[in-house]
Amino acid sequence: MDDVPFIFTYPNFFPLSPAGAPELIQVDGHLCICFFTDADNVRRFQTAQHGEKFAVWTARAIVSESRERLLSNMKTLRPDLDEQGVTHVAIDPLPGPRKKIIYTSLDEFTAEV
Repeated sequence: MDDVPFIFTYPNFFPLSPAGAPELIQVDGHLCICFFTDADNVRRFQTAQHGEKFAVWTARAIVSESRERLLSNMKTLRPDLDEQGVTHVAIDPLPGPRKKIIYTSLDEFTAEV
């Protein structure tokens, strides 16, 4: 995250899949957990991934309303992420054409919080 200054705002979100697991995507060959800084962006992502009905009526997310809660959520998620081979965090990976999805390692993300 050295190249792009990032300021954490709250609340922030880890959207959940229909199965209830954190949403994961591949970015540049890295398996990433999706992290969003805005609830509207979560809805856009989930609509693109699972359809409008899911995004409006069923979608859920792990919400962090403070730095302490974000660190606690990361600590809780980390064992399952490690087991699944998740190595990075994708920040606001919105659907549609864009230049680049910002991502960083789980360790660097946690250190920056």
